[in-house]
Amino acid sequence: MLAIEKAEELGTPPERIFVGQFSLSKNVDPPIPGYLSQPIADHYLHYCPSLDLLTLTDKTGAKRGCVLGIALDAKGEHLAGQVEITGQEGQSVPDALEEMISTWTGRYAVFMDTRSDLRIYTDAVGEMGVVFDTRTGIVGSTLPVVLNRAIEERPDLSNEAIMASRGHYALGYTRDLFCERLFPNHRLSLKTLEQSRFWPRDDAELTEAMQMSEDDITDELIGILRRNTLGFMLAKASVFPLSGGQDSRILISSARDHLDMSSIIFGMHHNWASGQDCDIGAQVAARLGLNYWRITAPKLKRWGQRAFDARVGWATVSGGKRSLRHTQRLPDGHLVIRGNVMGLTRASDWGREGKAKAWDNARFGKKRLLLGDAINDGSVPVDMDSRYASWRDSLPGDVKLRAHDFSFCENYLPNSLGARNYAYVNVTHVNPFASRRAIMITSSLAPDIRREGAINRAILEKIAPDLRDIPLI
Repeated sequence: MLAIEKAEELGTPPERIFVGQFSLSKNVDPPIPGYLSQPIADHYLHYCPSLDLLTLTDKTGAKRGCVLGIALDAKGEHLAGQVEITGQEGQSVPDALEEMISTWTGRYAVFMDTRSDLRIYTDAVGEMGVVFDTRTGIVGSTLPVVLNRAIEERPDLSNEAIMASRGHYALGYTRDLFCERLFPNHRLSLKTLEQSRFWPRDDAELTEAMQMSEDDITDELIGILRRNTLGFMLAKASVFPLSGGQDSRILISSARDHLDMSSIIFGMHHNWASGQDCDIGAQVAARLGLNYWRITAPKLKRWGQRAFDARVGWATVSGGKRSLRHTQRLPDGHLVIRGNVMGLTRASDWGREGKAKAWDNARFGKKRLLLGDAINDGSVPVDMDSRYASWRDSLPGDVKLRAHDFSFCENYLPNSLGARNYAYVNVTHVNPFASRRAIMITSSLAPDIRREGAINRAILEKIAPDLRDIPLI
C-alpha cells in the first residue's frame, strides 16, 4: 500500500502519519496497523481509532450502515452511539437516510447498505474528504490509503503547481489519473462507481427561501449558528480561533453565552498581517472578558512538510502548512470551531467588480474552479468542459441560478479545506455554518445584496452591537 511506502520513506510508523483516516474495501485486514474494522455489506470499513463511529439501524434494529466523524442533527444535537433511520410512511430506508443526512452539520462520511448496493456520502462541503479508485473500487480518505500501487500522474494537471499553492483540483480530479474525489451532496454507488446528486432534490427550498425577508434570513442564520456552535461545544472540548475578520467575530459572538465551555481562544501570528489580525482578536477577546493566546511557532521542517503532503494525499496546500505549525500546539482531541463556509454571505464567488456575473457564464464558472497554474502549460483535461456542464446540470430547477455558490461548496471547499483537514492530526476542524439549510437560505439572497455585506452587518448588529467600534480587517 502507498501509505506504508510513504511512512517508510518518512521513517515513521504509518499509524502516526495517517491519523484520522479510513478506507473501505473487500480486504479483511486493515491497511494501517492499529486501525479498527467494521463489516458493512460485503466490505470492511477500516478506520483510525481517533474517529468516532456511529451505527445506523432501520426500524427493525438491523444494521444498515455507519457514520465516521462528528455530526449534529437539525436541532444541533450530537449524534452518537446508534441512530435509527426514520422516514415517512412508505419511504424506503435509503431515501429516509438521505433526507436525514440533508439536515446534518459536521465533518463526517456516511456508509449505507441499501441491500443491493453500498453508497457513500460526505458532509455538506466535503470537510471529511472522500476519494476512490475507479479501477479497484477502494474508497478512502486520501490517495495513500486507497492505492495499492504507485500514483499514475495526470498529464493534464500540474500537481507541482497545486502543491506550490498556485492552483486547485476541482470537478472530482485528483493527482491520480484513475482516482476521483466524491462531490459533497452526492452519493457514490459502489455498484457502478458513479456519483449522483441527492441534495437538493428540487428547487422548492430555494424558491421558498427567496420569499423570505432579509431580516428573517438573518434571524434564522443566527439560530443555526447558535445551535450548531453550542452543539459542537457540548459534544467535545473545543477551541475558537479569533482574528480581526467578520467570520470569527460572528462565530464567537453567536457562542458568547457559552464561551466558558471553550478551552482556548487563540490567534495565529506568523507575519505582519496576521499580527494585525491577532491585535484585533485580542481586543475582541478583552471586550468579552476572555483570555487570548497569540500562538507563534517556527516554520515546519522538511519532515513536517513531507508528512503534510502525504497526509493530504498531495491534494492541496491552501495555507495549511502555515496554519499547521500553530495548530500543532493546541491540545489533542479538541474541536477547532471555524467559519470558512461563510464566504457565501459575501457572495465571494460571483466576481469582485461591477454587477455579479451571470449564473450561466460557463467561462467565469470554470475560472472560479481556481485551477490556476495547474493548467497554465496549455494542457487542459479533455473532459473538463463536459464535467463542468454535467455538474452544473445536476443542480435542479432554479438552484442553477446559484451555480457559483454551489461550486464554492462542492468544488472549492472539498479540494481545499476538505483535503487539508487530514493534516491536522491532533485536532478536528468543524464549521457551524456548514449546514445545508444555512447554505440554501444564504444562497437565496441575490448575490449583489450579499456582496455589499448586508447579511454580515445585520448578523453582527443583532448579536454583537457592543463590538461595532472595534475595526474589522
